Amino acid sequence: MIQTMDVITAFIPKEGLFSLFAEGDFLRISDTGEGHAVEFNGESVLLLFFHFPGHRRLYVTCDPEKLEGKFVRRFDHLDTARSVLAQMRGRNFDRMKQSVEYVKKISQGRCFRYSLLFWTQLIYLIRQEKNSRYNLNILASRHDPEDMQEVQWTH
Repeated sequence: MIQTMDVITAFIPKEGLFSLFAEGDFLRISDTGEGHAVEFNGESVLLLFFHFPGHRRLYVTCDPEKLEGKFVRRFDHLDTARSVLAQMRGRNFDRMKQSVEYVKKISQGRCFRYSLLFWTQLIYLIRQEKNSRYNLNILASRHDPEDMQEVQWTH
């Protein structure tokens, strides 16, 4: 039996009143002339970084089915609605961006497929200003399915 993957497309305009950057479980990119159509695994977490003049905003989003259809928002530059786990700006925007870059590096890009528990704990660390590399390493190691080890029970 062949499983199909939900795909979400983000349209990244070349010009406009703001710039948009998207991070997620990347699949492919194509040029549309007016911008780029970037496809991501729709079942994974997708981060949307908006840069306006004098203002930045970040949305951490997921598949609405994972949150039972709660906190759903439609974004103009996405082809489908997403549930919003968090919205950040200012220093939290910067902390999240730096933390995601670090976790992406240590997880070899697998972090976007981690559970929602990972992402809610990362959001908490960011908001509490506890996103040190030490804490990020611990958090990632607890949630990385590639590092999961079988528990050996002894009698």
